[in-house]
Amino acid sequence: MHFDRVVDTRRADLARSGPPPDVAALEAYAEGTSSAVLYLQLQSIGVQSTAADHAASHVGKAAGLAALLRGTAALSAKRRCYLPGELLLAHGVSTEQVYRGEVTEGLREVVYQCASTARAHLDHARHLHATSALPSAALPLLLPAVPADVYLTALQRCQFDPFHPSLQPGSRAHAARALWTQAALRWHVWRRSF
Repeated sequence: MHFDRVVDTRRADLARSGPPPDVAALEAYAEGTSSAVLYLQLQSIGVQSTAADHAASHVGKAAGLAALLRGTAALSAKRRCYLPGELLLAHGVSTEQVYRGEVTEGLREVVYQCASTARAHLDHARHLHATSALPSAALPLLLPAVPADVYLTALQRCQFDPFHPSLQPGSRAHAARALWTQAALRWHVWRRSF
């Protein structure tokens, strides 16, 4: 069922033209892709826990949204945009501006709102871990929260400019962030957290 959901979500995405209509559609895409993969992984190791599924839903949404934000520059070069159309319109940003990589205050605000949504999902998943008994076998599968957190922090430091050179592959900052992510992953594995 979860595998079919990933395929159906990807198929619907290929049929779509233009950006997703709103943040809810973007979250549904992340749920149907990233979260569904986490559900599959939990199922494959025999974890049957409502709390783990709930945490996986939020981690998947956070990781999925962060991945889409991280891919903004590369996707815009291919004339693909995953920033919600409703937010683009509200902040006076056209998809053509996104495709050209034009950074405006409106674009920063759109990215900020998407990043804030991702951060809220991440915080909620971590709150679930702190307040409910997640099965220990589920914890390693929730580690995609860590690279999502590292990227969202870097995006905030760049004032929510998804085209900032330090966020692009090949930059020194990108390489340093990769090392930091590895260290953070080890720290969270040792602490049995995500």
